[in-house]
Amino acid sequence: MTRFQAVRSGAEISISIADLLEQAAPALYNGANRVQTIREVKEVRQHKETIFFGLSVRQFVCAVLAVGIAVGVYFLLKTITGPETASWACIVAAAPVAVTGFFQYNCMTFEQFVWAYLKSQFLCAGPRVFQSENICCAALAKKGVHDYD
Repeated sequence: MTRFQAVRSGAEISISIADLLEQAAPALYNGANRVQTIREVKEVRQHKETIFFGLSVRQFVCAVLAVGIAVGVYFLLKTITGPETASWACIVAAAPVAVTGFFQYNCMTFEQFVWAYLKSQFLCAGPRVFQSENICCAALAKKGVHDYD
């Protein structure tokens, strides 16, 4: 049976990094400033560098690709359908690429989200059986007690 392991949250990762910093340099990172250390680690993890108009590299590349697709679709369809219909086709063609650059759900990019969705719905889909274990009954059974009342 496959054992699934939960993905660690951002807070758990920050706490792990703070633990490692405390072990590496106890004089600098002690219990007194632990909360501040965790906040700083979280801020560093969430930092995104911007390059142009406040956009990240990913957002900028997707925006440029969306404009390129829109221009290509417009010049391709302008003579066939007319300029008004071609402009609507530009919007429909460029929107998915533009949204891909700005999409973020639970700190996942669009590709990571699609992969997680496909994995959960199709690749690892199936019945998940929950089997509970009563620890108290197991301990009493080891002691030889079978009357639980």
